[in-house]
Amino acid sequence: MIRRFVVSVCATIAIPGSVLAAQGAGSPPTSQVGANELRIVLTAVIRQVGEEVANGALSTTARPWAIQVPDTSNALWRTVRSGLYGALHGRPVTPADSSYTALELGPVTVRGDTLTASLSITEFLYCQPSPNLVIGSPGRSEGTSSFVKFTSIREGRYWLPSKVVDASLVHGVCMYKGKP
Repeated sequence: MIRRFVVSVCATIAIPGSVLAAQGAGSPPTSQVGANELRIVLTAVIRQVGEEVANGALSTTARPWAIQVPDTSNALWRTVRSGLYGALHGRPVTPADSSYTALELGPVTVRGDTLTASLSITEFLYCQPSPNLVIGSPGRSEGTSSFVKFTSIREGRYWLPSKVVDASLVHGVCMYKGKP
């Protein structure tokens, strides 16, 4: 009986991480999202909005952003949101804004040794009501919208850099024939 126990422990240790990740795929997500996991998520987000960070650094005025995080009751998530506003030189959206950019971080899940998260970035703009409006609808409309899903694998105590596993981009605009 002792031999079986020793053999089963050795067999478990010898299973590669990819097999363990596949086994964890059927288990429910855990809520083990701490500072290390958020660092991976934030790095992936900054990779996606790098141009916007550069634009914000060169801008003399704050630009309107609507930044949503999965859990505003969590101090770490509030810090992430605050840091993103700072990095983007952004400010919350007001009713007076005719256009703004929305950044939404989807849920972050950890299953076994795999972290999965998503983000979407959508530009909202104001289409002026006009008989010359060809594409778009009067009022606030979606402009360009992108969605990115990424994963990261934990090796030992460390998370590897994230990889994009799914992405989409949709262009939407206000188009007029002649003047608006």
